[in-house]
Amino acid sequence: MSKRNEILTRAAIEYAQKGLKIVPICGVKRTKTKKLWCTCEEKDNCSAPGEHFIYPDLNPTSDEQKIRLWMHRYPYSNVAAIASASGGLVGFTCKSTEALERLKDAMPSIDWRGVPTVKVQYQFQLMFSYKGVEVDSDEEFLTDVEFLSDQEPIILPPSRHASGQLYRWSVKLCQRIPELPKSIIETLPRKKKKTLDEDDDDQDGDEDEGEFLTAENDREADRKKKNFTPKTAAELVAAPTPKREWIWEDFIPVASLFLIIAYMKVGKSTLTANLAVCVAQGISFLDHQTRQGGVLILAVEERDVDVQLRLRRFGMRREDPIFVNVGPLVNTPALRRELKEFITQNKISLVLIDSLSRFWSVSDENDNARVTRELSPILNLARDTGAAIGLIHHERKSGGDGGRNIRGGSALFALVDQAIFLDRRAGNTSNQRTLKTIGRYEQRDDLIIELRKDKYRLLGSRSDLTRESEIKFVEKFLGNKLRTISLIARKTELPEKTVRRALEALVRNGNAVRRGEGTRGDPFKYRLRSS
Repeated sequence: MSKRNEILTRAAIEYAQKGLKIVPICGVKRTKTKKLWCTCEEKDNCSAPGEHFIYPDLNPTSDEQKIRLWMHRYPYSNVAAIASASGGLVGFTCKSTEALERLKDAMPSIDWRGVPTVKVQYQFQLMFSYKGVEVDSDEEFLTDVEFLSDQEPIILPPSRHASGQLYRWSVKLCQRIPELPKSIIETLPRKKKKTLDEDDDDQDGDEDEGEFLTAENDREADRKKKNFTPKTAAELVAAPTPKREWIWEDFIPVASLFLIIAYMKVGKSTLTANLAVCVAQGISFLDHQTRQGGVLILAVEERDVDVQLRLRRFGMRREDPIFVNVGPLVNTPALRRELKEFITQNKISLVLIDSLSRFWSVSDENDNARVTRELSPILNLARDTGAAIGLIHHERKSGGDGGRNIRGGSALFALVDQAIFLDRRAGNTSNQRTLKTIGRYEQRDDLIIELRKDKYRLLGSRSDLTRESEIKFVEKFLGNKLRTISLIARKTELPEKTVRRALEALVRNGNAVRRGEGTRGDPFKYRLRSS
């Protein structure tokens, strides 16, 4: 027996003494040419070197004599424990450090210092004790986090990885492996029973039984909510004309999913705090009426003191129906069930998630499939509860127009009902912002808003303020001497159409006078009105 095989055998026996059932699996062997091959017959053509069973009929054991026999018979093999709910051991594979952090955020009650964790390269495998129903491990529990239970190997140190690196303990194996929390067990997909269509043997079975099961399935489907119920044009015309209801008039509809987008430190959280207080009190915000209702703020990245001070700044009262949850949360089925129950019980009309990047489990924001899969349940939550759910998100560094400045894949913008963009107003004071909306509804003119002490105030639309500034700019170039439009346009470097519009406004306001017939031989000329 080689020295390495002796080390692996001692490790396997030690694991067995601590209560694990061990089985050898194919290993990774370094050849004379320093190539790394799987010890199976496929060698360098193996698709999963060092990660699959030698023989499927080798049952895991804690028997020391059998372990020694196996390790002698299969030199260079790796050592593994088998994840199986019926066997009392399950695990998670985290494909990156970020994935491991997501898993920790999903289970905040766990003391992670006691969870046996195996590390190789950037991958982690964690072990928990659990006895119960087998669960389907084909689906990811979180992004880049897989649940291990269906007779899958948890490879133990000092086994060798396909990269040549050795597996090592990040957190060592202890005598008592912690139990998997019940809250996590509830979110795991139960192992599906085979239907007639999935099982070839059953397809050859009794025809009457198949018809009976089909009828049962049809009745079960009838008991569920029907989504496919098309209406005729006659039914649509006969029905009362629907009226769109708003949480914030012209901006945020009832039962909608919306984005609030801005670059870092522009004031997304400040703006939404003012909006939250206005909705809770049923008062107008930026001269647009709100619908009174409860507000739930999920502050997943801020401190409690910062959230409280901001809400108090905008006039939060003791009796206001505002609820704040401070701390990390992960978008899981269990959390969504809790949210749905809380929203219904407390009559929440507005939910604010600050921020999206710390809430969802998407490691690659440009992966449109993952983005859609992650946020579709949130959209359904908004539709089912009637609450408007706002996702506070960042603008991409490169900027863009028409929604292209939203960080991440295009699926994010496509999925939401409305996107509200907040930006600094160019060339003006630091407390002024531009508010713009793009979505499924009629697009409004951009608004210019200003933060003064304890309230955001509407200064006007961009077009109104732009015209006002144009009028003042043209007025500076007018004197007591009559000038034509073309001359003023050359001096101001503005288009003649813009100059004409500004001059007509000055005449209407009584600040300027006009002379001439407006013909080629006698063009209109303007000057300031004498005081």
